[in-house]
This record gives sequence, structure tokens and C-alpha cells, in this order.
Amino acid sequence: MLHAVSMAAYFVDKLAQVPVQIQCVQQSTSESWLRQWIPTAVSLLSVGIGVWIADRSIRKNRELTLWSFRATSERDHERWVLDQKMTEWGTILSSLTVADVKLPHVFDNVKWPTMCDGMLQDLRDVLPAMRNTIFIADVLDKGKLIDSFRDYVSEAAKKIKEIESFTENINKMTVTNGLIVSTPGVTVSSEFVALNRIRFTQMGEREKAYQNL
Repeated sequence: MLHAVSMAAYFVDKLAQVPVQIQCVQQSTSESWLRQWIPTAVSLLSVGIGVWIADRSIRKNRELTLWSFRATSERDHERWVLDQKMTEWGTILSSLTVADVKLPHVFDNVKWPTMCDGMLQDLRDVLPAMRNTIFIADVLDKGKLIDSFRDYVSEAAKKIKEIESFTENINKMTVTNGLIVSTPGVTVSSEFVALNRIRFTQMGEREKAYQNL
């Protein structure tokens, strides 16, 4: 289309440069009128085509710009949503990690008295991280993860209470055994043996409760 406009302009320019021959024959009025308006009509046509091309180009560029803006906005929005999901998952996993480090697999028996300190609260702190989600709430609801973890926290509370109770009883029995053994002139009695048997049994029960936890 640009070539057509260029050719039309070139044609008009050539018409303007053509030398005029003076003839003695008188021309008709209609022929003279046509010769006057042909260059003007061609010029108007070329200008009209140029304006039309410019308008089409502007409209097309506007459409392309709008499409690019929408596509970029959609990509940015999708990226933003994914970032929010990652942040919410990260918060949950971080709170789970805090609780997990309180459950060592190997430890010295001396640590039993303080083993469960703060453990239950750390487990409970995971629930708000789950409940306060927005972007992954449907995933948590679909998998019933919040309900499952709440049930786990309830079971963990029972196990932790058992471990603390066993530890307290074992410590008391250890002190009693020490008093019996350290008493001068007192031989080991059946009471001492029975107490030791109970103590070792409760140590085994405490170990089992911790494994279940």
C-alpha cells in the first residue's frame, strides 16, 4: 500500500513536470475542467490512502500494545500467585521444622527430664500457619491436612503427658533406690527389687511412647 501511494505521488509529480504544448485548437470546457481536477483528485486520493494507512497502523499498534500489556499482566499475576503459594508453604514447613528438631532420634538419657519442654507448643504453632493460608487453603482443605494435623497434635499431647509422667515417676523411684542402697546396714530387700523392676518397666514404656510420638 505504501508502494501504491509512492507511485501515485510520483505520477502526480511527473504530471506537474510535463511541458505544456500550446495548440491553436481551442479545447472544450469539459476537457479543461478534467485536466484541472485530475492532479487534485490524485493528490487527495494519495493523501486519503496515507491517512487510512496511518490510522490502520495506529490501531494495530494499539491492539498489539494492549495485548502485550494484558499478556504481561497475566504472567506477572500468575508469578505473583505462585510466589504467595511458596511463601505460605514455606511458613508451614518452617514451623514444622521447629517442631521436628525437638524430636531427636538419638540422645543421652540424661535429657529425658527436659525432652518435652516446649515440644507441644511448637506443634500447636503449626496450626495457625495452616489456618491463615489463602492461596493454598483449597489444597489443605482437599487433603484434610489441617484436620489430620490437629488430630496428630491431640495424640502428641497425650504421648508427651505420658512421657513427662513416666519421667517424673522414674526420677522419684531412682531417688528412693538411692536412699535404700545408701542406708547403712540395710540389705537389698524384695521391695528394692520390685521397685527396680517397676522403674525399668516404666523406662521401657516411656521409650515406647516417645517412639510413637
